[in-house]
Amino acid sequence: KHRQAVRLHTGTSERVAMPLILDADEMAPGASGYVQFFLRDPLALKPGDRLVIRSFSPAFTWGGGLVLHVNPPRHKRRQPEVLANLTILSEGTPEDILRLYLSEAGAAGRSRAELTALLPWDPGDLANRLNAMTRQGQVLNYDQENQRYLLTATAQELEGQSQRLLADYHRKFPLKPGLSKEELRRQLPAAMEVRLFNYLLGDMAQKKQIVSEKDLVRLSTHKVTLAQDQEDLSRRLEDLYRRGHFSPPTFKEATEAAKIAADKVKQLLQVLVNQGRLIKVKDDLYFHQAA
Repeated sequence: KHRQAVRLHTGTSERVAMPLILDADEMAPGASGYVQFFLRDPLALKPGDRLVIRSFSPAFTWGGGLVLHVNPPRHKRRQPEVLANLTILSEGTPEDILRLYLSEAGAAGRSRAELTALLPWDPGDLANRLNAMTRQGQVLNYDQENQRYLLTATAQELEGQSQRLLADYHRKFPLKPGLSKEELRRQLPAAMEVRLFNYLLGDMAQKKQIVSEKDLVRLSTHKVTLAQDQEDLSRRLEDLYRRGHFSPPTFKEATEAAKIAADKVKQLLQVLVNQGRLIKVKDDLYFHQAA
């Protein structure tokens, strides 16, 4: 029955285990199904290992099984996706199984060493399969030094999410040249490594989807465009600093001359700096580029 404690035997080991029957409430004699076992103590296993289940007390042999996954996430019961994934582990090709393990890892990806620990294959065979899938474009080897891999589909999802975040930022702050790379990274999945983030930025820049400048990143389509009143005001500010020459106005004087809120003046001054029309020396000191 579901959640009825059992004794799990494999090799020479015995463990108390709690079974979660994933596709039924109980398993009658002669039935089979998918079960996730929670163990009180760790146990060294490989997929393909055999196991025997016995009643807790008195000890009668109830049945046997085959190990599919040695360190799975906690599964929800009666979930078609979970059952389909377990079917892949029991009946799929090696490539199907590799795709599943990498999909399960999500933005964290997995190293070749981690996959070796999870799978029963010879390390050389695993390396050959990963290399073949990389050549076919199914998998990315984004960190060759540490041999870390990610599904290409996952990378595409992360790049799409990055571009949506940038588009949203540009809508909210049209006068700002871009979003800081660190702020963008914080809004993406926490499991994603810095090396993967930098790999994805480089890939998007190469495809001309984004522009990366120093610590800022923006969509390649983003251009700072001012409304007519903002353009008029920015020209007035630029003229004020041009006339000031080596004795430019203070920020307070510029704000008083502009007759608008200080934060809006600061935004326009930053636009002028980004356009190369003004040079910022410190927070309260700007010079016209001619000076």
